[in-house]
Amino acid sequence: MKIEQSIIRRVQQFLAGIEPFRYFSEEDLLTLCQKTVVSVYYKDEMIFRRDEHAAEHFYLVRKGAVEILEQRDNVYRLVDRCGEADIFGIRPTMANTSYLYDARCQESTIIYEIPVEQFKLTYRNYPRAVDFVVQRFAAGRTFRDAYEPVLEEIQVLQGKTVMINPERKSSLVSITKESTVAEAARLMDDHKVSCVIVVNDDGHPIGILTDRDMRRMVALELSSSASVQDHMSSPVYCIEPRSDLLSVQLEMVRHSIKQICVTEDGTSRSPAINVVSQYDVLYAKASDPLVTMRRIIRARNTVELKAIRDQIDRSLAEFANHEDQSRLYLSLINQLNAQIWVRCCELTLEEYNESAAMKIDKEQFCFFSMGSVARREQLTRTDQDHGIVYLESQESRQTHYMAFAKILVEHLSELGYLKCSAEMMSSNPDWCLSVSEMKERISSWFLRPEPQALLDSSTFLDFRVEFGNQDLSSGLVQHIRDLYQRNPLYYNLLAEQTVKTAPPLSFFRKFIVEKNGDHAERFDIKGRAIAPLIDAVRVLAIDTGFFKSSNTLDRLDHLATAIPEQALLFRDCQESLLHMMRLRLERSLLTENGRWIDPKAIPKIDRLRLRRAFKSTQRLQELLSQRYAS
Repeated sequence: MKIEQSIIRRVQQFLAGIEPFRYFSEEDLLTLCQKTVVSVYYKDEMIFRRDEHAAEHFYLVRKGAVEILEQRDNVYRLVDRCGEADIFGIRPTMANTSYLYDARCQESTIIYEIPVEQFKLTYRNYPRAVDFVVQRFAAGRTFRDAYEPVLEEIQVLQGKTVMINPERKSSLVSITKESTVAEAARLMDDHKVSCVIVVNDDGHPIGILTDRDMRRMVALELSSSASVQDHMSSPVYCIEPRSDLLSVQLEMVRHSIKQICVTEDGTSRSPAINVVSQYDVLYAKASDPLVTMRRIIRARNTVELKAIRDQIDRSLAEFANHEDQSRLYLSLINQLNAQIWVRCCELTLEEYNESAAMKIDKEQFCFFSMGSVARREQLTRTDQDHGIVYLESQESRQTHYMAFAKILVEHLSELGYLKCSAEMMSSNPDWCLSVSEMKERISSWFLRPEPQALLDSSTFLDFRVEFGNQDLSSGLVQHIRDLYQRNPLYYNLLAEQTVKTAPPLSFFRKFIVEKNGDHAERFDIKGRAIAPLIDAVRVLAIDTGFFKSSNTLDRLDHLATAIPEQALLFRDCQESLLHMMRLRLERSLLTENGRWIDPKAIPKIDRLRLRRAFKSTQRLQELLSQRYAS
């Protein structure tokens, strides 16, 4: 059925803020909305199935969630998950072909069914809408195609990221039925909770008293000396530990409640162990990495991007708290961080091209990161290390690329990434070069291996293309390989430079700290422990021909196979690196700078593990000294 006028206006208002509809004129958008149908689908209801011929409309999620699924050997595999404002089913509809996947509602969902013929008549009149359709849909790429690493990690971390974790921090405050309402109110105020659970002698929940109940009693002027039993709500609705987010939401909606009790077996016949509130659900939903990734992709300016990065920072404690999954958390955080850089590049290029006399085509250059961002090892925001390489045909346009880079540096700074004090940024002409010029610069490091050249080469060797023409990097990598083959002594120089910095551990296994200055009685965990390990691994990985990844943990995986007699050492180094990164993060969450560590301020078990980590770095440096003895 056609939607009524008031609903048409609401649909128009919603679509006006979404690509590609926001590019339409008000009149054209209104015409499209008049022909749009609003439909409600229920949980597990199929919207379309694979091999069905496409409908005459495509779909946009107004509220709820839809899973795009691929069935293999009677097992469904998640291809994409569409939330609010996501479009799906457009490619087969536009091409008048059959659907490639199944679409199923993850929960009750409101969907706009947008007529494809009217859409075709409209979007072709708007160049930016055409660009959007071509870039996002013509190639038929799904969200999984573009963000496979993130999706895989989310699936592994499903229990940690998008599920309520009732055992994490208990907000359970319990009371007996004989207690007074005044006692319950004091407990709620003391513990800053919105309810108390009434339990029997076995700790089983028999009732709940909420802040809403308290407000009702005040309004009715009931006595605070009344018994809790007379005013509690019963029965208590319960869930089991590790219940998924969707189940919790459904239970709350089904029973019109704002709190739900967590018990050992999910029933009121077992002890209560926690309480989950609506706030917990909202927080967990906001922390869903898929939601975060989509917010990044849709961000319209650096203010929105900074808010997202701030949110990621607030979730960094997960890395420290889940030691068993810390590698996956590290990878996930860095995938999100990398996407923030990509989106910042996209926004900056749009901004530059809107006012520039000569526009920049992203296929003519690439923007690359260096250092911890490129290695995917950055947790907290540090300084910017990046550069630009462009095609030979663009050599006369260096000033244009540098103008773009200067805007980009400012935007990254607005996001909280400090400008590099050594000027290793694409706004520096030394780091904004054509492919041939960059090759010449790399060659100069090998021909004149001075300390600064060794530092520059070590930093650059971890480079990764973040935005633009990915193919430009392959020539640089091959050039580096050729240089190493022609200059085998360069490994010795890098190794010699690496072993100069020893971990802060004395012969008697005591921590070596600074004697005076701003960091007296502290040691530099980054410069004296983490960096030497990363540098040593880099030398060994490149020497054994590993250029596939610059990530230190990936390099250690390779080395365990390439040098099997030292496999145990490399596994120890992986554990040591993760532990030092966790410890540095924990300290940075407590202080402004997690780089300088006070040994007395960390628990004894962490001090013991830190000594083992330093010992692993020492053993790795000894291996380098033996392998590259001059």
